[in-house]
Amino acid sequence: MSRYLFGLKYIAFIVLGICVTVTSNCQVLKGIVLDKPTGNPVSFAAVYFDGSSVGTNTDKNGYFEIDISGHLSVPLIISALGYYSSTVQYPSQDVSYEIRLTPKIYDLGEVVISTKSTWKEKMQRKKNLELFRQQFLGNTMNAKKCAILNEDEILFKTVSSSDKKNRTNDAKKICPDTLFAFSSKPLIIVNKALGYKITFSLDRFEFSYFPDNSLFRGVDGLSVDGHAFFEQFETHDDKEIGQFERKRKSAYLGSRMHFLRALYDNSIDSTGFRITGFAKNNISEAPIVFDKDSISQTSVVKCLKYCGGGFYIAYYSKRPSSFLSLKGCELLFNRNVILNPDAMSWGGEMADQRIGDLLPNNYEFR
Repeated sequence: MSRYLFGLKYIAFIVLGICVTVTSNCQVLKGIVLDKPTGNPVSFAAVYFDGSSVGTNTDKNGYFEIDISGHLSVPLIISALGYYSSTVQYPSQDVSYEIRLTPKIYDLGEVVISTKSTWKEKMQRKKNLELFRQQFLGNTMNAKKCAILNEDEILFKTVSSSDKKNRTNDAKKICPDTLFAFSSKPLIIVNKALGYKITFSLDRFEFSYFPDNSLFRGVDGLSVDGHAFFEQFETHDDKEIGQFERKRKSAYLGSRMHFLRALYDNSIDSTGFRITGFAKNNISEAPIVFDKDSISQTSVVKCLKYCGGGFYIAYYSKRPSSFLSLKGCELLFNRNVILNPDAMSWGGEMADQRIGDLLPNNYEFR
């Protein structure tokens, strides 16, 4: 009997030790989501790490809890139907968050929403949708396998270069039109190539193009703000699972995510990348990347310091196919996310990688 009791005590001790270990590693952030004008709780708002497949929802009282261990330097996104999303840049378990969401109110000017559209209005909407798909999803093979399931939720507004208020003093100067897209509901995107369902909260979409249909190339004519939450397709077909994994590996290699992780790990050369300054000078990543802030032993924010305007990027090639322009001298980033995206812009092939080629930030290449 004594041996039996000793065995039970030993097992209980082990179980208790495991529970204490799990609890110590679990860092739970708590908060409440409210409507900014009224202070009322926002029920069933989405709370997730930006660009990942890790998240939760608020309850009927707007309350939420989420484990932030392993995501300490990843921005936390809060989004809900009819609201602009909100971002917690550096989530901490030591803070009880009160998130107030701002309702989406769009200035659509003279746009009239009607169930009886004219033929001309239908043709204009078709053109706008084509432009939106091309710029939002991209033009790659993966992008062509994407579908937006709720396109009817998207509203468009076009500011034409022919408008009097947009004319310049130089009548001969050609100015681009600008397409604005709005959606009060998150866009639901199915990527049949990579095997993801993406819920995208669109906060801003602006695209400038010339009326003669010759589109701007690069990022100068496109501005998109929003946040993506990924869900993998549920399938038990081994062949389909293998196809998804091969496509994901192909999308990862040479991508912005791959480059950012190589920069973070100081492994630019060993991963096949080569960076050259705009002045054609070779750059080694070691002298320009520094630890900015250590959030934990496993999470460090780094800073790229370079005042040369930016650099060209080549991947297993002598000829650069992409470039990164810097608006200042510092770029803050962690392993998956650029924390001050307004300080930079992509160009070339990496700029062409849109929603159709995105992988969740918690994707690991193996």
